[in-house]
Amino acid sequence: MRCANGSSVNVNQIGSVELFVVNECRGRCEQRILPDVYYVPGAVANLISFDYMQSRLNYFLSMAHDQSACFVTKHDVSLKFEKVDGIYWIWSVRPRQKRCEVVCNAILRPNNKRAMQPMTVWHKRFAHASTETILDMVKQQAVCGLKPETKVNEDDACLPCIKGKTVRMTYKERRHRAKKRLQRFQIDVCTVNESTVEGFTAFLLVVDEYSRYKWLFLLKHKSEAKPHIIGLVNRLHINPIARGGA
Repeated sequence: MRCANGSSVNVNQIGSVELFVVNECRGRCEQRILPDVYYVPGAVANLISFDYMQSRLNYFLSMAHDQSACFVTKHDVSLKFEKVDGIYWIWSVRPRQKRCEVVCNAILRPNNKRAMQPMTVWHKRFAHASTETILDMVKQQAVCGLKPETKVNEDDACLPCIKGKTVRMTYKERRHRAKKRLQRFQIDVCTVNESTVEGFTAFLLVVDEYSRYKWLFLLKHKSEAKPHIIGLVNRLHINPIARGGA
């Protein structure tokens, strides 16, 4: 691929990139997908072409009156690019729990010009078997004609295997627990697979941390949880019977 300064770089992969950027129309962070993105491992910055946004994605480009920012808009979507040191930047949020998904979604279609290493090919053919397993099969001559290279290229790392080996971070241990009734509640809202006869599709569970006493409320929508919580707190202040023996 040839750059604007006349230099050329090698494209490793071509795929779609998942971004989490602020939609100025709604004032919140939303997911956006950029298709047909070139992946260059040695690039020092992520570049977005305004011509690509206009011609391929049908965005409309507009500038601020002082040219300190520009906006690309389409329907109810408006993305803001701020000018810093002569370059327009857009800031993308990268949640920790979605880092692996962003990496895996960033490379969806391999470049056909680049052939995969034999070890990578056998890894995929043998249902994502480990390198040690494949080398052990070679030593035991379990498969005729199996002669993979012992060196694995880092660019051929299997992204589905990387995603499958990730684990969720543990929750922080709570050192201070409630020492009396109604001091602290644990609240959760859950949905059910099938609705009840009355049409309830979710439930609100409130647990007293000290006594483990529970209150359960059926909900038709998750938005109904807040009024139930406020009503429960008011009843606990007024009615001693509703306190679960407190």
